[in-house]
Amino acid sequence: MKVSQVAQLLALAQSFDRREYTEVQVRAWALVVGDLDYALAERAVVEHYKRSRFPIMPADVVVLVSEFSEITARDVTAERMREERDKWLEAAGISLTDWQQAIFEGLTEEALEQRFGVKIRGEISE
Repeated sequence: MKVSQVAQLLALAQSFDRREYTEVQVRAWALVVGDLDYALAERAVVEHYKRSRFPIMPADVVVLVSEFSEITARDVTAERMREERDKWLEAAGISLTDWQQAIFEGLTEEALEQRFGVKIRGEISE
């Protein structure tokens, strides 16, 4: 993020807490949050003021952006796992509905293999 974007970020924060920031403060903030994506940092400022009535500090932005990134990583991983499952089910000729029903019934890997006539041991079963 450029120093000018950090200034924009602090202008947004100022709209909530009415603090005024000097050029030195903007540059100090840039040392802490300058490596963050502006859109995520902006989202962090808004989220902070949804959760807190206290003035935001650079560490608050860093922590919230980190939380957003963790959530995104989990979402991407879950989506990739669903895609891989769906490919495997399609290749095995098993409908997603049938698979989910068998999992809901609590079938063991051995019982799943018998029901669907495929080898699944050692592979992800959900």
